Amino acid sequence: MYIYENYVIDAPERKKANFKIVPFLESDIAANRKLYNGSDLDSYFTRKFPYHRLLYTERGRSGIPEILRALKLQKEAVVTILTTTNNFYISSCVTREIETICRWSRSITKETKAILVNHEFGYCYEDLTALKQYGLPIIEDFAHSFSAQNSTNTQGTIGDFLIFSFSKFFPIQIGGALLYRPNYNIAETINSHVKCYIKNIVGSHLKDIKTIEQKRLENYFYLKKLFDTLNCYVYFQPTKGFVPAVFMFRPPEHVDLLKLKEFMNAQGVESSVFYGEHAYFIPSHQNFSKEDLFFFYTLVKYFLQQNTTKALP
Repeated sequence: MYIYENYVIDAPERKKANFKIVPFLESDIAANRKLYNGSDLDSYFTRKFPYHRLLYTERGRSGIPEILRALKLQKEAVVTILTTTNNFYISSCVTREIETICRWSRSITKETKAILVNHEFGYCYEDLTALKQYGLPIIEDFAHSFSAQNSTNTQGTIGDFLIFSFSKFFPIQIGGALLYRPNYNIAETINSHVKCYIKNIVGSHLKDIKTIEQKRLENYFYLKKLFDTLNCYVYFQPTKGFVPAVFMFRPPEHVDLLKLKEFMNAQGVESSVFYGEHAYFIPSHQNFSKEDLFFFYTLVKYFLQQNTTKALP
């Protein structure tokens, strides 16, 4: 255990910090119990996506097997996964759900029966219209990009199916939405009490979307300013419509990212390697203060000082 710039490094296991990528805090348990505004969520989706039907799910990923069943895919079928960055990194939460029904690939094959587009970390896939050439059902995954847009505002207009995960954007523990074209049949399986809870909480927070977006951007640029001093530069260059879900940066090439992951998570900061590239991401949502973000920066600074022979600027 150490004290570094008045922070505890390697605190005892039961007393370490608990910073998550999702914005839910323990204080939200009591706060959410008092929220009642369920009708706004239905209106939000039907207004924004008028050509899709809506149903709710316990989690965002829960919609994936329901979609594949609606498409009547057999086990030999392939779902091709495309991402904004075209990096091969994809959450196992997605791939495991696909594997319950069929197979998946990162390229179009003759067995491809559907395309899943992952709008990564608040950056929406740009050339959605081009995917129509394949004549395949398109699934748009907005799990980390609830309100993000691409430059042509085509997100959500091309997909036959749209998947949302509320806990990635709002301070709630559960909940997702699946929107689908009316030529498909999907039955809602969620418990009515769970559905009511989700609609009340998320519906109550909808009025704050612009504030949430602004705070996420402010936190992103604050971290950018700090990490620039460590020669750690942002991976995602902010563009119009970008709503960051994490802060992803490129550390100096000599940095061992797996060792950084072990260190950061041991300090109670949920974070990970952007596998396939020399990039790393840490939490950066609307419920963090500048003091929280400065703590993340200081941890990375400490790690770099302890694990490099090159002096920091």
